[in-house]
Amino acid sequence: MTTIAENVRQPLADALVSVGASVYAVAPEALIAPACAIMPGSPYLDPNLISSTVQCKINLIITAAVAYNNNSGALNNLEELMIDILGALPSGYEVGAWSQPGLTTVGTGNFLTADLPVATYYTQT
Repeated sequence: MTTIAENVRQPLADALVSVGASVYAVAPEALIAPACAIMPGSPYLDPNLISSTVQCKINLIITAAVAYNNNSGALNNLEELMIDILGALPSGYEVGAWSQPGLTTVGTGNFLTADLPVATYYTQT
C-alpha cells in the first residue's frame, strides 16, 4: 500500500531541494534557515470515495522561513525564497496565495515566515 508520506510529502520536499534551503517534509523540531517546511493544511484530507477506491485532495502549507536579522534584508531574502519555491513546485499542484510575512520563533531563533497553501490529489493503491 502506498502512503501519503512517500507519494506526496516526500516528492514535494525533493522538488523543493532545488531552492537551496533546508527542506522539511514534516514539522521540524529545530529550524535551519533558510528553510521550507511542509505542514498539513486545513482541511487536511478532503476524501472522495469512488466505489472501493479512496481518493483524497490533500491540502498542504509550505512555510518559507529566513533568519530575522534585520527587517529589510530578511524581507528581501524571504521574497526571493518565495519566488524560488513557486518555480520549484512540481506539476499537479493547485497553488494559493502567499500569506503576509510574520515573525515566528522556533526554539531560540527568530524567523521571518510566510505560508503558501498548495493542494494535490492522492489515490490509495
